[in-house]
Amino acid sequence: MEIQQAEVEVSFNFEGEGNLYITKAKAGAYFMVKLVLKPKQSENE
Repeated sequence: MEIQQAEVEVSFNFEGEGNLYITKAKAGAYFMVKLVLKPKQSENE
């Protein structure tokens, strides 16, 4: 098999809110890898 196509998707998000005494924060991450494989061609074809 050989890799015909590769895609990488990365996403980050951050949220923050607060006032003088109280703060709140949230963070997240998303990571996806997609590989498209195809059979390796023989040299005779």
